[in-house]
Amino acid sequence: MRLTAILISFLFTFAVQAQEIVGDVALRDGDEIWINGQDIHLWGIDAPAMESPYGIEALDALTMIASFEPIRCAEKSRDGNLIIAQCFNSEDQDLASELVRQGFAVDWPEHSCGFYAEDEIEAREAELAMWAGGMRSWREGDPGPDCNNE
Repeated sequence: MRLTAILISFLFTFAVQAQEIVGDVALRDGDEIWINGQDIHLWGIDAPAMESPYGIEALDALTMIASFEPIRCAEKSRDGNLIIAQCFNSEDQDLASELVRQGFAVDWPEHSCGFYAEDEIEAREAELAMWAGGMRSWREGDPGPDCNNE
């Protein structure tokens, strides 16, 4: 009986995390969007806050990338009411990857397990956007505890 309850709990958690959200987007800042009234943070990255250098530019870049609607998001996890999701535009571009590749966001290894690290390296080497002035990443570090570090 206990094993059945654990299995049902696991399957329910997996089903919730696998939720797909599709719709037109409203933008909050460089790494948060709203779809159908749901607040979504782009998984695995961090963009500058609006009041920080490059914050407005990150929002402008996301505006262009997200203009190919509808946006489709695959939920990865939740933080309270905030959905953490990997999102794609109608041209199947990963919104987070595009922001990092253009130099308007950083890979967040604690959450992404380095998924966007190569995109960040390319943007740094090309000195794109915020990397042009020699900015340092504020999210450097080791992958998080959920990453497979083999």
